Amino acid sequence: MYRRGTEWRKWDLHVHTPDSLRQNYSGADPWDRFFSELAQLPPEIAVLGINDYWFLDGYSRVRAEFDSGRFPNLAAVFPVIEVRTENFGGTEGKLKRINLHFICDPLLSVGVIERQLIASLRPTYRLTNTDPYETWSQVVTREALTDLGQKIKSQVPEGERSRYGSDIIEGFNNVCVPFNETIKSVRDNSALADRVLIAVGKTEWAALKWNDQSIATKKTLINSANVVFTAAGNRDEFRRSQQALASAGVNARLLDCSDAHTWKDANEKDRLGNALTWINADPTFKGLQHAVQEYGHRVTVDDRPSTLKRRATRPTTVIDKVSVRPKVSGDDSHRLFNCEVDLNPGFVVILGNKGQGKSALLDIVAAAANSDRYDDYSFLTPARFRRKNGEARHYEGAICWADGTSAVASLDEPFTARAPVGVDYLPQSLIERVCLADPYSKQERQFEAEIERVVLGHIPPEDRGNATSLRQFLEARSVRAYGDLQIARTKISTAAKALTSSEDRKAELEALHLPARIDSLSSQVNEIERQVDQTQKELSELQVAAGADALQRELEGLREERLALGGQKVKLLQEIRNSEESIDDISRLEASFLDHFEAARAAAEELARRMGIDGDAIFSIVYHSGESEAWRAKLINNIADARRGISDPKQGIDSRIATIDEKVRRCEEELQARAEGSEDLMRKAADLTQRRDYLLGDVANPGCLRGAEALAAELKAIPEAEDRARGELREGFLQAHRAAMSIFAIQKEAYSDATAYVASHSLARQVGLEFDVELRIKGFTASWCDIVNKQRLSDLHAVFENPNEESLLEGVNLASAEEVFTALLKLQDRIGRERGNRAGARRALSSVVRASYSASDLLLAMFDLKWLEGEYVIRSSGAELSELSPGQRGLVLLMFYLLIDKSDKPLLLDQPEENLDNQTVRELLIPALRAAVDRRQVIVVTHNPNLAVVGDADQLIVATLNSGTFSYESGSLARSSIGSQSIDVLEGTRAAFDNREEKYDRVVGRA
Repeated sequence: MYRRGTEWRKWDLHVHTPDSLRQNYSGADPWDRFFSELAQLPPEIAVLGINDYWFLDGYSRVRAEFDSGRFPNLAAVFPVIEVRTENFGGTEGKLKRINLHFICDPLLSVGVIERQLIASLRPTYRLTNTDPYETWSQVVTREALTDLGQKIKSQVPEGERSRYGSDIIEGFNNVCVPFNETIKSVRDNSALADRVLIAVGKTEWAALKWNDQSIATKKTLINSANVVFTAAGNRDEFRRSQQALASAGVNARLLDCSDAHTWKDANEKDRLGNALTWINADPTFKGLQHAVQEYGHRVTVDDRPSTLKRRATRPTTVIDKVSVRPKVSGDDSHRLFNCEVDLNPGFVVILGNKGQGKSALLDIVAAAANSDRYDDYSFLTPARFRRKNGEARHYEGAICWADGTSAVASLDEPFTARAPVGVDYLPQSLIERVCLADPYSKQERQFEAEIERVVLGHIPPEDRGNATSLRQFLEARSVRAYGDLQIARTKISTAAKALTSSEDRKAELEALHLPARIDSLSSQVNEIERQVDQTQKELSELQVAAGADALQRELEGLREERLALGGQKVKLLQEIRNSEESIDDISRLEASFLDHFEAARAAAEELARRMGIDGDAIFSIVYHSGESEAWRAKLINNIADARRGISDPKQGIDSRIATIDEKVRRCEEELQARAEGSEDLMRKAADLTQRRDYLLGDVANPGCLRGAEALAAELKAIPEAEDRARGELREGFLQAHRAAMSIFAIQKEAYSDATAYVASHSLARQVGLEFDVELRIKGFTASWCDIVNKQRLSDLHAVFENPNEESLLEGVNLASAEEVFTALLKLQDRIGRERGNRAGARRALSSVVRASYSASDLLLAMFDLKWLEGEYVIRSSGAELSELSPGQRGLVLLMFYLLIDKSDKPLLLDQPEENLDNQTVRELLIPALRAAVDRRQVIVVTHNPNLAVVGDADQLIVATLNSGTFSYESGSLARSSIGSQSIDVLEGTRAAFDNREEKYDRVVGRA
C-alpha cells in the first residue's frame, strides 16, 4: 500500500458532522445528504478529519460508511476531538475560549479513544456555596453535559431561563478543561503517546492580547501544540496569518481547514470542501506526523503543488514506473530480474547494501530512457552485465511515462543517437572522472561540457535555432565577428612582415657603416676629380698651343653627354629595382591573403556543416585576382620598357654610350695626333676618369659611391616605413580586439541568464558560488615561447618555466585595447634587447628567433589575440575551479544540475554524496536536492542516511538480492517495513542506531 511513497493530497482535518453539538446542517435527517456531499467533494480532497466536539458519534457513522466503500474518493478518515479550554481570548463582551483539537490515529478504536482520552478529561465545577463538598465532576458524555446544563439553569432566576439554550447546549457551553493539564494527560498516556497530535485554534488564540502579562501564556499555548488550525478566507489571508506567527517567533505550522458546519453550496466560509491545505504524505497517522515534522516542504496552500502541476502539464518529464523482465515470459532459467516498481514524481531514493541491485535499477532506468551516459554505467557495462553473450541479452527494461507512453530497451542494446535522451544521468564514475581531472587535461573539457549543457538550458529554445550545444550556438551568433577577426589577423600578419622586414633591413644596412663608407669614397672621388681638373688644364694648354681647342670642346661635350646618359641609366636601373621589389611585396601579401582566405573559408564550411546549412549561406567572398594581375602586368611592362631603354641595340642607352665612347676615342686620337707631347697627359686624364667612374659606380653596386648613397637613402626612409607598419599593426590589432570583444559580448549574453540566476539564488550564495564570463589569457606565453631561442632571453627564464601563469600581462585590463597593445609593445621591446632585459642593448627580433621561424611569426603570435578568450569562471568561496578539491568540484557540478539547470527531465544521481562530508551533505546538498524536486523528478542511489532520511525522500526503494533474484520494495519512510529496512541498510540495524544514539545523548551530551 502506498508503494509510490508520499503523494500530494488535500487534507481537511476540521469537518463537523450533523451530530456535532455546533452545526448548521439543515433538514430533519441530514445524514444522507451529508454522506452524499462527502462522496462528491472536490477530487483533490482525499483525507478528512471528523472533528466533532467531545464525541465520536459522528466519526463512527462516517467511518462505518468509509469502511463499507461508500467514499472511494477518500483515502483516509481521521477521528478528531475538539474541546474548549479554560483560557479566554478577546475583549470584554467578545470573549472566546481557546480550543484544542486532538487528531487521533485512525487505527485507534473509538473505544480506546473514549476510554483513554475523553474519559481522562474530567472537568470539575463547584456550582453552589451552600455545601462545600458538593461538586460536579463527570466524564463528559451527552448525559453528563445535559446534567451540567440542567444544574446551571436551575440556579438561574425563573424569568431569565428563556434566554438559555437546551440543557445539553448549556452544559457544552460551560464545560472546559485546563490547557496544560489536558495536554500533559494525553502525552503522558502510553496508550496515546505517538498516536495523537494536538492542534490549537488560531482564531481564538489570536484574540488573546499581547501584553506584558500574557506573553508567556500566549506563547506557551501555541507552542505546546503540534499544529495550528485556521479557516482562512483565501490564500493571501492564510499567508498573512502564517507570516504573523513566524514574525512573532511562535509555532507557524498552520493547517487551513474548512471548519465545516454546513453544506458545500452555502455562502458561509465554513462549509464542506472549502479547505486549502495540501499535504505530501501517506494518508496515515504516521504520514501526518512525517508531514508535520517536515512542514516546510510537505505542506502548502498553493493552488496546486508544483509536482502535480508538472505531472499534469508535462507528463513526459515524469517516469511513473520501471519494469525489468525476461524477454521470454515464464523463462525460469533467467531469474535475476522480474519486477515492476512504481516511481514517485518527486524525490526518490534507491538504497540497499552492496551488490543488492540499487545501481542496476538506476542504470536500467537510464538505458530505457536512452541516456547518453552509457560509457559511465556501473552495472550495464561490457565488463559486467553486458559481457558478450551474457545475461543482458535475455532481459529488457521499460519505463512508463505519466502520459501513458512507454519506452522499452533490451539491456544489451547500445545508445542510439536517433532517439531523444529522456533523462539527465550523473553516474558516480562520471562525477569522479571529471572532478579528479587535471585542470588542463582532456577530461577537464568534459567538466566544461557538463556546465555548458546546463547553461544552454537557460537560453530560450526560440533563440537557439538549430544549435544543439552551447558552442554551436555561440559559433552561429559570432560568424560576423569571427570574419572581422580573421580580416584583422590578416592585417596584423601583413604589418608584422613589413615591420620585421624593415627591422631586418635596417640592421643589415646599419652593419655596413654607410656614413663612413660614403665619406671615404667621396674623399677619393673628390681627390681624383681635382687631379682630373689639373690634368685637363695642362692638356688644354697644350691643345690650344696645337690649335686643337675646338676638338677639345667637342670631346668635353661628348663626355657630358655620356655622363647624362649614365645618370639616365642609373635612374632606369633604380626604377627596375623598385618595380621588382613592389612585385615581390604584392605577391607575398597576396599569398598571405589567399592563405587566410582559404582558412576562413574552411572554418566557415565547418561551421556550416555543424549547423546543417549550406556554406554560402553564411560566408561568401569573391577575390578579383584580375585586378592584381593587371597591376602586376603593368609593372612588368614598365620593367621591360626600362630594360629596352637601356639595352635596345638602336636606341638603348648602352648603345648610345658605346657610340659616344667611339667618338670620344676618335677625338682623343685626333687630339693626340695634333698635340705632340700630350699623350701622357691624356692617358693620365683617362686613367683618372676611369678610376672616378669606378668609384662612382651605379646604384646596383653597394661598393661604389652611388650604391652606398642609394643604400643610405633607403636606410633613411626605413623609420618612416617602420612607423607606417606599426600604424598598420596597431590598426589591425584594434580591429581584432573589437571583434574579440564582440565575441565576448555574445558569450556574456548567452551566459547572462545563468549568471544572474546563480547570483540571485540564496543557496548558491550560501555555498559562495559565483558564476560569470570573464576575459582570460589562454596560452599567450605558450603561443610564442617555442618560436624564440630561450637561451638568448635568459631574464625570462621564470616565465618560460611557468607559462600558464601568464605573468607577463598580469594586471593589464584586457578589455582595454590600448592598454593591451601598449603592454605588447613593451614586451616586444623587451624581447628585442639583450637577455630579454629591459635595460639591455637593442637587437633585431630575428636574432632571437629559432631557425624554423621568422620574426613576423613571433609578432603575429603576440598580437593576433588568439590567446584572448571569454571564459566562464566558477568560484566557490572565492576559490576558482582549478583550486578546488575533487569533492568541492563535485559539489559545484551537483549544484549546477540541482539549482541552475533548467532542464525538466528526470535527474538520476548515483551516490552524489560520495566525495562530500556529512556536514556538506546536510547543509548544502540536501537543500539543493529539495530545490531541484520543485521542478523535476529526482532519483538518487545512496547509502548515506543524511541524504535519504534528513533529505526526506518522498519514496524509498529498498533493493535486495534473494535466491538469485533482485527485488525492490518501496514506499515512504512512514511505511513500517520500509522504515525498518531503511534503518538496517543506512544505520547498520536498529540496535546499532540505538547504540550510537544513546552514546551521543549520554556521553557526548546536548551542549
